[in-house]
Amino acid sequence: MTKRETDKLDAYVTRLQARLGLSGWSITRHYYADDHLPEEARGDHDGDHCIGTSDAWSSIEQATINVARDAEEPATRIARHEMFHVLLAPLQAAMNGLREQVAPPAWEIAFGVFNDAEELAVRRLTRALDDDEEEE
Repeated sequence: MTKRETDKLDAYVTRLQARLGLSGWSITRHYYADDHLPEEARGDHDGDHCIGTSDAWSSIEQATINVARDAEEPATRIARHEMFHVLLAPLQAAMNGLREQVAPPAWEIAFGVFNDAEELAVRRLTRALDDDEEEE
């Protein structure tokens, strides 16, 4: 990916941040020139071929997204997927707030179901805007 393409990707993420109502958030972006993220950027994601991650702290409106720029999947799509995770961070924070209130076995089940549902919603939202990406 060239510098011009990286600048275009960054401009797309800036526009998306505003469109998602996240303009007040401080979102650090890391674009890696490879087809997968280096180990230090994968966080708790398993596997060697991780192409995007995000971490978000909704209480202070800060987040970080990591995107593999040269993956088979378009970098704009990877970034959009991660930005939807940032958008949903307040729900994740609310769920985490219940951790001490729920018995460990029930927590593991509930948290797993919640995470699966969030990922499904993020994937659907990402696909829903695929046509939008072509217009950028």
